[in-house]
Amino acid sequence: MDGEPLFPGDSDLDQLYRIQAMLGAVTPEQQELFNRNPVNAGIAFNIKDPLTLAVRYEGTMNEVELDFMGRLLTADPAKRMDGAEALRHPYLRDLWEAEQAKGEYTGGGSLLQQLRTPPTPRSPLLPEAAGTEEGAAGVDPGGVPEPGDAGSSPSLLPEGSEDAF
Repeated sequence: MDGEPLFPGDSDLDQLYRIQAMLGAVTPEQQELFNRNPVNAGIAFNIKDPLTLAVRYEGTMNEVELDFMGRLLTADPAKRMDGAEALRHPYLRDLWEAEQAKGEYTGGGSLLQQLRTPPTPRSPLLPEAAGTEEGAAGVDPGGVPEPGDAGSSPSLLPEGSEDAF
């Protein structure tokens, strides 16, 4: 947002310190995992008052941008915004409004309809696809041709070099 790295740490510990200095302490579960590592013995961050994203980006980001970024950077995975929620966030309103105006989104339907539809197996290697006609025939239900198929992409290697490998 301002052209500077959000957490410009120069080591894993410095990075973790900077993250907590901005966003607050990690979860108790994350702290316990950190403490279990013998390399981290005796290390405590003791950050009393985190800076916060709002202070860091005051005058640079509006409330919607701050909410979007903050919800993506929430330390607790159970409280963190997932991909589907992120796509529905007002920060991406232009994206999904344009998509709805077109009336299609990769495969048809609206973006929100796509988000509500459970994913389908895309690989014949997945157990769910193995019992299907497409999986049994070795065809990728996602439409990606297998290497060597007539519809596959041409090689980027110089002609004849494939035999060298």
